[in-house]
Amino acid sequence: MGLWVQNLGVGVADLPADVRDLADDGRYWLPEKTLGGWSWASLKDMLSFDELEELTVRVSTAEGAPALAFSLHDEDSVVVIGVAPDGVPFRFVMNARAFNEQELGVTSRAFARGGTAAFANWTDRFAPRPVGVADVRRLSRRASVYELLTLAGFFPEPPPRPEWEFWMPKAFHGASGLEWEQELVGRREFAILAEPAEPFVGPPGPWVAFVVEFSGLRKSTIDANPISDVVELDEWLMRLEAQRSPVESVCLMIPATRAIYMASPDATNSFEEGKAFIARRWRYGRQLGEWFEVPSSVPWRRTETVAWLLQAVGLGKGGSQMGSGGGR
Repeated sequence: MGLWVQNLGVGVADLPADVRDLADDGRYWLPEKTLGGWSWASLKDMLSFDELEELTVRVSTAEGAPALAFSLHDEDSVVVIGVAPDGVPFRFVMNARAFNEQELGVTSRAFARGGTAAFANWTDRFAPRPVGVADVRRLSRRASVYELLTLAGFFPEPPPRPEWEFWMPKAFHGASGLEWEQELVGRREFAILAEPAEPFVGPPGPWVAFVVEFSGLRKSTIDANPISDVVELDEWLMRLEAQRSPVESVCLMIPATRAIYMASPDATNSFEEGKAFIARRWRYGRQLGEWFEVPSSVPWRRTETVAWLLQAVGLGKGGSQMGSGGGR
């Protein structure tokens, strides 16, 4: 589930008292520093759309300054409400399809007033940079409110992201973050792929290759037990359940991007083949270190195993051995 938050900006340097009283201690979907002489806050309580518009108008009138609010829903849709101190408020929806699917009490069409054209005209008068209506409409097809406000000059341009942040190994079947619950059984072994001294591909720092076993079914087992008209589904599932056995999961953890990549379950047929797969397909010019067993004292869940592995290579809490360079 994504974030739900409402933010309010006012065209004055200091946040008005009315807004401070309603503001959360944290700032969500707001940069640390905003631009254009505006002050921004995240509201601690979600308001109805009418209440949010009323607050935006009230603050604008009291301060004699423009105001702009946006309401973010599960990071899928956004409502934008703006007003000039001498004008009628406008409002529109970003990612109308998601908004309508979320059933938030009103349709995007019924909610809109003035729409994207009104926002574009408003930026001509009040934003650090005017935004053309074509750009507003383009970004409104998605919930890209942060990008829209950056384009309007309210938020600073984000620093360029290094290419290695978008890098992924070939021949992987799935990916996950570092926190993914899965009960493990049997063997757990790992090896370090140290950062090379010479130029390299992919993210910097050490990578961790590990092979673990979980209770599962191989494709060959499923193929050998076809469903027939004679066998009921429940009986077939029970028959398969009885044939569960330790199945290896071949993984490559890249701490710099907090990602774990997994090889296809069909890529290997044994634990040792899993280790060989790493050496053959996922070294990328790095030296594969010696394989070690994860101590049996480490809890048999993948999340705890991963946390222990990060500690083992000095990347857990309180330590970092990551290189300062970057890959191509």
